[in-house]
Amino acid sequence: MTPTLVLLHAFGASAKAWNHVVAELDGAFPVVALDLPGFGGGDDQLQADTVGDYADWVLNDLQARNTGDFVLVGWSMGGKIALATALRKPAGLKALILVAPSPPGPEPMEAEARQAERDSFGDPAATRQALKTAAGDDIAERPLDHAVSQRLTATRSAFDFWLDVGSKEDLTAEMAELHLPILVLSGAQDDHLGEDAVAEHITPYLPHHVSATIEGSGHLVPYEQPRDLAAAIKAYVARL
Repeated sequence: MTPTLVLLHAFGASAKAWNHVVAELDGAFPVVALDLPGFGGGDDQLQADTVGDYADWVLNDLQARNTGDFVLVGWSMGGKIALATALRKPAGLKALILVAPSPPGPEPMEAEARQAERDSFGDPAATRQALKTAAGDDIAERPLDHAVSQRLTATRSAFDFWLDVGSKEDLTAEMAELHLPILVLSGAQDDHLGEDAVAEHITPYLPHHVSATIEGSGHLVPYEQPRDLAAAIKAYVARL
């Protein structure tokens, strides 16, 4: 039975961030792209205290959909939420695909950078600069515009939760409990959570994983290289 791909977006993004990736998948799998609470223009009905609260929300949503077998694909913030979800050992979960993921431990981020992100809330110019900095050298204006518009729909509570709590939470001691296949993908031009950060802060804690790099991409992988990302997802799931 073909598993459903469950797509979890990054901080400040939304389900729409995956649109071009889904198009490139071309119907190879059933797909569920979720707007996490407080993002994508929805209310923050969750008011989370831990990343585990987001994991529970994801599982409740999937149970309501009767998803069956599934693969969690988490980008950045969504990667850490995917890891927390996998720790619940839900029935039907076959693998994780982590795209430029936030680490299971505290995300490596200087206090000044964290404050700059916090101050960018609701500010189109500051948001654009933050996302342009996160992207690779040659991101086109149209996907950048879309990324900016999506981040501006986030709620203050969800925005601050991730910067002040979720991104700092430490799940590393629990990672040894994960015994499912994991693919970790990073953007070759990602200066924040690229290959070096993956090697230092992520893969040492994952018992079963393989790693690969998406060339020509910074941190905004689904916007920058949707075709290559979709190809990597297809190839990995086909081997499961």
